[in-house]
Amino acid sequence: MLKYAESAEFIGNQTRIHPKIGIVLGSGLGNLVQQMKVGTTIPYANIPHFPVSTVAGHRGELVFGELNGVEVCVLNGRKHYYEGCTIQEVVEPLHIIHELGVKVLILSNAAGGLNPSFQVGDVMLINDHINMMAAHPLFGRENGLQPSHYLSSKILYSKILRNITLSIAKNNDIPLQRGVYLAHSGPYFGTRAESAMQFNLGADAVGMSTIPEAIQAAALDMEVLAFSVITDLAAIGTIEHPTHEAVLKAAQYAGEKLTRIIINILPRITFDPQGNLVETI
Repeated sequence: MLKYAESAEFIGNQTRIHPKIGIVLGSGLGNLVQQMKVGTTIPYANIPHFPVSTVAGHRGELVFGELNGVEVCVLNGRKHYYEGCTIQEVVEPLHIIHELGVKVLILSNAAGGLNPSFQVGDVMLINDHINMMAAHPLFGRENGLQPSHYLSSKILYSKILRNITLSIAKNNDIPLQRGVYLAHSGPYFGTRAESAMQFNLGADAVGMSTIPEAIQAAALDMEVLAFSVITDLAAIGTIEHPTHEAVLKAAQYAGEKLTRIIINILPRITFDPQGNLVETI
């Protein structure tokens, strides 16, 4: 759409960095930016047609630079569906960075643990998801897809990127869980009955984001890799109920492990001359 091209043109005039890799940072996970060699930082509010997050723990800025020698653009914070916007507004940044040439999207979120084997501070590689947000970013005609285009769930989370991640975690002795992520609309942490139902449905972690972005990115032919950092276990029977402040604190702790994983992944992400992702295991 024209507005995405306008946004991309504005951003392109602000930076000389043109990365193929984009990273979306969830609640409390902004410390990764501190590891970057930052070239350009643009507040979301300055970018035409760019949705601005109002949630604590989301800086709301687009950061261009190098991380472990690899050019990246980092979305430091995201717009959530529960902020009162449409689901299409949630995914507008994906259209914009796609216009900028991003081919790989790394997503992260803070999530509640449903799997009883999980602990606060764990990092979970998302293998699959369950969408309970009662909304879908590809609904309607604005997404530019043909009515006959149905997205296959098999391509949502890149097997190549997941294999690279598992190899990195093993070789660097970084504990890594794997599982299914479930998202609801929020903004609440859910009842114990709801959490029990979600676990029985097959979910290992629950949150309020990421799935719309993963779906839209895959529809734009991006390769998607996604992580949850486990910030609370109240959903599986502890007495204390989580608060947003506690989630941010736990995310900052767990984020150190996620940062190590992402830093090591980036040099392993390579493309062939046609721009296709290459298996490097």
